[in-house]
Amino acid sequence: MLRLKEKLLRARPPPHAIFIEVLKLGKTFLLNREVSREALIKSPGRAKAFQNANKSKGEILKPAFNQCFPSPRWSVARRSTGFTLIELLVVIAIIAILAGMLLPALAKGKAKAASVKCISGVKQIMLGVTMFASDNEDRLPYGLDVAGNPISLDYNVNTSSLLIGVTAHPQLAYHLNRYLSEAKSMVTRPTWSLSPVMICPAFKNNRLYATRAPDTTEVDYLRSTYRLRRYVEGNTLWNFNSSPRLAGVPQPSLNGGITDLDRTLPGSTSAIIGAADWNQLPDGAVHGNVRNYGFFDGHVAPLGLTAHSQSMTTNTLPSGWVSPTQ
Repeated sequence: MLRLKEKLLRARPPPHAIFIEVLKLGKTFLLNREVSREALIKSPGRAKAFQNANKSKGEILKPAFNQCFPSPRWSVARRSTGFTLIELLVVIAIIAILAGMLLPALAKGKAKAASVKCISGVKQIMLGVTMFASDNEDRLPYGLDVAGNPISLDYNVNTSSLLIGVTAHPQLAYHLNRYLSEAKSMVTRPTWSLSPVMICPAFKNNRLYATRAPDTTEVDYLRSTYRLRRYVEGNTLWNFNSSPRLAGVPQPSLNGGITDLDRTLPGSTSAIIGAADWNQLPDGAVHGNVRNYGFFDGHVAPLGLTAHSQSMTTNTLPSGWVSPTQ
C-alpha cells in the first residue's frame, strides 16, 4: 500500500512544475495572438484555424489551472441577467427613501426662492415710491377720485392700476408702473394695467389663490397681496393732504411702509381690511414664520411673526399698520 502511494506521488508533478508549464502555455498563447490582423482578413481559413488553435490552448490551460488551484472558487456559476423580487423591492425602497429626503428639501428651496423674489419685488416698490417722491415734490403716492381730485390710496395694495366701484380711481400700481421693471399691460382689458411686481409670488403659490380669486377667469385682477402702512407717529400716510413728505417720515430705517398681507397680520379683521379683500386672503403668513417688510429708507427685511412691532416706532400714537396701535 505504501509503495502504491509513493508511486502515485511520483507520477503527479509538483505544483511549481505545473505553474511553469502554465506560464509557458500562456506565453505561447499570447505570441500566437500577435498574428497580424491584415493576414487574418486576407485568409479567412487561416483566421478560423487560429481561432480553433486558441480554443484548444484554452482547453489545455483550463485543466492546468484546475490542477494548481482545485478550489471551487474558480468555477464561476452562470448568472441570470434579470432582477429577483428581493432586489427589485430593495431598489424601490431606496428610491422611496431618497424621495422622502429630497422632496422636503426641494419644497423648502422653492419657498425660499419665492421669498427672495418677494423681497426683490418689495425692494422695487419702495424704490418706486422714492422715485415718485423725487418727481412729485417729495410727496408719497396718493389716490385720485374720478374727477382727478387727490384722495387716500387704498391701503390694501391692489395689483391693478385702477379700481372700479362707485368711482374709478388710480392705485399705487398706477403711479409706480413707469418706475417698475416688471410693469405690464393686460391684453384682455386695455384700459387696465397690471404690475406683476405687486403680486407676492408666495401668495400666488398658495393653494387657495385661484379658488379665492374675485374674478376666477382672470385670477390676478383685483388681488391685494401687500398692505401699506396706514399711520406713522400720528400721521396718516398715502394721502395728498395729510401725509408727511418722504423726507418727513420719522426714523425711516425703523418704520416700515409695506408688508405681506394675510388674515393673521396683527389687527386685521374683515371689517378693517374690507370683506372683498378679506375673502381672498390666505389663512396664514405665506412665507411660513416670517413676513417681508419694506422700510421707508428703502431696505427690506424679513421679520418673525412675533416681531411685527419691530417694523414701527411707537413714540407717538397712532403708528399702526391697520389700526392706530397695530
